[in-house]
Amino acid sequence: MTAVQIGANIRQIRQLRNFKQEDLAQQLDISVVAYGKIERGESDVSISRLSQIASILEVDLLTIVGFNEKKVLTVYQQNMDSDVKQYINNNDHTVLITLLEKMTKLIEKLSN
Repeated sequence: MTAVQIGANIRQIRQLRNFKQEDLAQQLDISVVAYGKIERGESDVSISRLSQIASILEVDLLTIVGFNEKKVLTVYQQNMDSDVKQYINNNDHTVLITLLEKMTKLIEKLSN
């Protein structure tokens, strides 16, 4: 897999997770320009840096290297299922509101 393909995978996952480039750049402690180069495949990325990105995006490294949209959505669904269980068990309305916001953002991303 080339740097361009890996960068494109990172971009797709980031967008599905509703992160901005600025968010990842800040968490990685690099400039937005440097982060943009990663997504465009214009810089070589170490395994260590890929692991950091995977951690921030809450996916495993193999998902970045071999991106599969269905797999990412399955993980995302599992996370939402956990939120629903928390709401049911605690009757916590803030959890429900957060869940609905996540679902709305995901639907918007998928419809684009």
